[in-house]
Amino acid sequence: MPTYWGKQSQHNPPAHNGHTNGRQPRVPTYAFNFGRRPPSLPLLRLRHDEREAVTIQVDGRPESKGPQLTWVTSVRPATHIGKGQLIVLSAENAKTGIGRVAEITDMYRHWITRLVTGGPGNVYIKIPVAWSRLDGPENIIHTQLYRSLPAVPLPPPTLRNDPLIMETYESPYEFELESAERDDE
Repeated sequence: MPTYWGKQSQHNPPAHNGHTNGRQPRVPTYAFNFGRRPPSLPLLRLRHDEREAVTIQVDGRPESKGPQLTWVTSVRPATHIGKGQLIVLSAENAKTGIGRVAEITDMYRHWITRLVTGGPGNVYIKIPVAWSRLDGPENIIHTQLYRSLPAVPLPPPTLRNDPLIMETYESPYEFELESAERDDE
């Protein structure tokens, strides 16, 4: 009697009609993982009036670097997003409480990743540079390092057809200075 998976089998004969090359039969694998749901939006809970916060639409699935989850902005917000700003993250039919945008943790040519405070753990948000507000030092650093910053990830799809953004080696981004910074000039 032929063996199947190393055991005598009467009820599950091999599909190869007794002819084998000595290897175990292949077991199909699937790319689906039915047991894992995408991470839910982070818990943010600063006590402020939600009308003071800017709602930021993010992708339903965050990017991950090890244990760090980064929520990626998917729609241009009503205002440029910068340090100190109160925000609410929104994805599909869910939204967070209020958080505060903090320092830059990653910088690319076309994207800025910032820490968001206001929850029990670290929360990160990735925002296109064109939709960001950089303060004086952040602006200078981004402009001076532009050529050496990673060009990937590409800008959001709405900006990819702009040759000024895609084909230049100098920073195409301009940032408004705060009124106190303008007075110093």
